Amino acid sequence: MAFPPNYIGDDNSDRNVLLVTPQGGKLVRTPAQGTDHNVQRNHTRVQVRTDGSVSLEQQSRYIGKLHERLRYIRENLSKEEQEKWLLRNTALPAFSLRRLAVEVSAETPQAGLDFDFATSSAMWPNLTVRKRC
Repeated sequence: MAFPPNYIGDDNSDRNVLLVTPQGGKLVRTPAQGTDHNVQRNHTRVQVRTDGSVSLEQQSRYIGKLHERLRYIRENLSKEEQEKWLLRNTALPAFSLRRLAVEVSAETPQAGLDFDFATSSAMWPNLTVRKRC
């Protein structure tokens, strides 16, 4: 998997390494990835319509080591395999996937996961929406 410049990945952070210099070798430590470098932001919008249908839109941004899984998925799975991965990793069995976008940055250790799910009113036969008078 190819990481962006200046990002060594979670497996290589906070490790002892041998640095070879013209004067000889010395033992140094790679930079640690602190919590301030690993961020996840989510924005979710859920609409419940009067006919009982439901739609869900999710936009997620991952920074630092949290982006690595999405980078792997984007680089190694087909669109169909990406959709199967999302469906296996969400707890929304009655929803159908309408849209999926997995994007990774070439410049920074960041990735985005955007998707839309929907159901029809037939999925929620006992759901009633009462209008207030």
